Amino acid sequence: RVVTATNYDSTGFPLYLSFAGAQAMSTPANVNLSGTDKATVFAGVRKIGTSIGVVIESMPAYNQPGGMAIFANTLASNDYGAALQNGYVTGTAYTAPITNVVTASFDIAAATLATEIVMRVNGATPTTATSGSASTGNFASLPYSIGVRNLTTVFLNGNIYSLIVVGSAVSAGSITATEQYVNGKTGGVY
Repeated sequence: RVVTATNYDSTGFPLYLSFAGAQAMSTPANVNLSGTDKATVFAGVRKIGTSIGVVIESMPAYNQPGGMAIFANTLASNDYGAALQNGYVTGTAYTAPITNVVTASFDIAAATLATEIVMRVNGATPTTATSGSASTGNFASLPYSIGVRNLTTVFLNGNIYSLIVVGSAVSAGSITATEQYVNGKTGGVY
């Protein structure tokens, strides 16, 4: 309930950023991950529409050296997707409207694309399909767009409750604990 423009009751109403298919954000400066070949991204996401949408993506696009992304509603279906440079994974369909906790663990040094990108939705690894080839090198120092590709296209129609980017590998226990934290930010979807 909104009391005034600066005072609102959030009890029972999780806080979120609303992207109605036209809004966008970006980091004010580059996010420097150039010293690592591993990263983990946690996102609490509500998909409202069925068109493809960017949750987070390095600018200008994920398929550059050192780039990555998480998508809601990929071109293939109502699934989530995660991308790393030349490769892409998609998972089990989660039809909108729906709220999920999405985690993508990226490891550029891993042997195959299926181990370079490990995606989880609501704490479980969905059935995934891979496309593209394995990548090499480190992440780059790049700006990131949130809710959009390069501030101009592929807008997210939905909400983001939480977004955490870690420039390293994360232990299994810490992944579970962080997913539970993000789940609380969504109001508890699983």
